[in-house]
Amino acid sequence: MEVKIVLSREKKYWRYGPGDRVEGKLIVYNPHPVYCSGIRVSLEAIVRVNFRDSSGRLITKTEDAIVPNIYTYVWPVNWSWAQISGKFYEERQSRLPASKHIFPFSFSYPTTPIPPGTFCSEFGSVKHCVTVYLMTPSKNHTLATHILNFGDYLNLLQDPVALKPLKLEKRKKSLMFSLVHPSSSSSPLHFTLKMPQRGFLPGEYATFKFSLINLTGKSLARVVISFIQKISYHADKVRKTLGSVLDEAETLEVDAAVETIWESGFFIPRDIKPTFYKCNIEHQYFLKVQIFSKGSSTRPALKGHVPLIVGTVRDNCQRTCNQCRGIAPGGSSTSFSAGLSRRRTSLDVLHTSSLGRLAKVESPSMSDIFSPPPSYSQLSSRAASIDNFLPLYEDAMYERNHNRRKKSVETK
Repeated sequence: MEVKIVLSREKKYWRYGPGDRVEGKLIVYNPHPVYCSGIRVSLEAIVRVNFRDSSGRLITKTEDAIVPNIYTYVWPVNWSWAQISGKFYEERQSRLPASKHIFPFSFSYPTTPIPPGTFCSEFGSVKHCVTVYLMTPSKNHTLATHILNFGDYLNLLQDPVALKPLKLEKRKKSLMFSLVHPSSSSSPLHFTLKMPQRGFLPGEYATFKFSLINLTGKSLARVVISFIQKISYHADKVRKTLGSVLDEAETLEVDAAVETIWESGFFIPRDIKPTFYKCNIEHQYFLKVQIFSKGSSTRPALKGHVPLIVGTVRDNCQRTCNQCRGIAPGGSSTSFSAGLSRRRTSLDVLHTSSLGRLAKVESPSMSDIFSPPPSYSQLSSRAASIDNFLPLYEDAMYERNHNRRKKSVETK
């Protein structure tokens, strides 16, 4: 028995998305009659995890991320389990005559909930496919499978949390500070991180405003703000988590000032998957703040983190991008009150050059990105100056002879 799945020609190499139709034909060639309950074609998104826990035990789990299941019975037509319920084993089967059969099929991807996109790693994978089952009263046999490419999709405008402003505030409590300053309600060290929104698209430059109040009387070594990706694989209450720093901003030698304001940003890489946490493989992103005191390079004096959302599309991108970059509606950058210390830093992002080596590229600073264009007086004039023209032939010969006579007089 030979089985082949042929998708429609215009959709053979598609990258499917929510709501797209999957159309094709199922070709079955059986040289002998086949007795079965039916033939089913299913659209599946198989999520599979395979990792070892801390004790070395192998953890595996498989689930279908498309709920409810999407399938169609191509033979017999309009088949249902009610047709064979209450019948004997022989009566539950139908006879597929020996021949070459062509069964068309068509179904659509769901729009809610949206399944995760195609993904593959060492510890798990998400595989989209069209699978054909030969159904019998006792077991379903897999006849053929065709792999599909399903793209990730997350519209930030459909997530109410993505467009909300972000604010992270952390305080370091000190018993000695409370005893010395009993009437003070503040902490000796606390920070506030603000961003216009929580959701961003790959390739964007996300900006933030960081405010630090230091009442300890000591200078701090550095402040590090990191953009972190966390991928989690879990099954049966066992979880394996992998974290990586995608980008970070850092400032050095924080003075013992009462209040310090630092504005900077970080890049969202273009080749990352959007936020997804509705199956056994989760993709999440965080912004982590660490403040290190002098003499301690590994253990931060104060830290905190807040989740971010990475999407794939956003409508009205021009307006939203201006908001996430901190540009006012009029087009000018946001100003700060005088008298406050402002620190800016540029990131050193590693890019792979064409020769395969790592090239160090300095990212643009906030002033370079948001500064207004130069005025006309600062631009070089397009009209050529008279001093830039070549001299005439007579003037050049006169200048040459004059220099020769002057040189001969000096020699004598």
